[in-house]
Amino acid sequence: MSVFCIFAFAATTTVPALQTITYDKDYQFEFPREELLRRLLKLELRSLSVEHQPDTDVYSARLDGAICSSSGGRIKMIPRAPGEGKSTIQLETIDYNCDSRLPGDQQKLLEEFERRVVDGLRSDTFTGTRIRGTIYDDKHKPAALTDVALISLRDRGQQLQSLSITDIDGSFEFEGFPPGTYVLSVGHAYGVYSSAPFDQRFYPGVPLLERAEKIVVNGPVDLDNLRFQLGPRHTTRLIRVSAVWEDGRPVTNGTVWCSTGSDSVIANTDLQGKTTCDVLADREYRVTVGRLTWTGSDVPAKNVQGIAIAPDSKTVDLTIQVPLTNFDRTQQPANPLFSGRKPSKGQ
Repeated sequence: MSVFCIFAFAATTTVPALQTITYDKDYQFEFPREELLRRLLKLELRSLSVEHQPDTDVYSARLDGAICSSSGGRIKMIPRAPGEGKSTIQLETIDYNCDSRLPGDQQKLLEEFERRVVDGLRSDTFTGTRIRGTIYDDKHKPAALTDVALISLRDRGQQLQSLSITDIDGSFEFEGFPPGTYVLSVGHAYGVYSSAPFDQRFYPGVPLLERAEKIVVNGPVDLDNLRFQLGPRHTTRLIRVSAVWEDGRPVTNGTVWCSTGSDSVIANTDLQGKTTCDVLADREYRVTVGRLTWTGSDVPAKNVQGIAIAPDSKTVDLTIQVPLTNFDRTQQPANPLFSGRKPSKGQ
């Protein structure tokens, strides 16, 4: 029995000419066809991700930049069951988008396919593998909303396997990943930012990769209660913002942005038009009212003057005035303080 499987590649707005290479190459696996299809559904390696389209035998995927920087195309494969307990995939063709076809394209695409797809199918993902733990700050309190990365040490380098954000209690969890050697790291993905003002650390809390505790996975494992200790916290400061209309009324449910480079803090104003950004003290931030969030709407604020706040450790209080041209009475919130009408009895 044969089933056609197609890996579709993401395309861009400018699509070069489509090139097609015929391979007619078989790959054998030491497990049955049903297991092969199961692994196809779970295959997720690097920029390749697989999605099974319902009620079909088609598998959509992404394999960006294999040949051209704007590469897009598809792989056509046929899973087969040649004998009991075994299966094969016949690679028929690879389509890709390039303005011209070069002599090295065929081998390069084949190597990408074998490295990402075939090797991934053979290694599989241990669905029973799970790592759980808690991140603690320098005062031994749970570090909420902090990025923690699971990094693979394969291929003589570091490769991001998965990324998680800690819960309010500082907890994190990773599950279902291929065999290999891994380390855990905080700050690997985004560096130092306001909600996680810590330098990069590796589990259990060391600054250097060489000193990190390695997690070796060669079968299903269940690691629980890992304690990840962060280093000294970078100094932060408060920027207290009051957003008001030109006539002095508070801007309720407004979205305030405190941003600089890759770091951005977003906070919503309360019924008094006030909110606070807790930001890094050693950076300059630009503060503005970026959006006006009414009941059932979310519109950009126009002609709002942003305010630059220089690096300092002191708390700053500032007022941002929002032009009345942004005010839409048809979308004003059901807040008597804001609407200007007097509250009736019982309100």
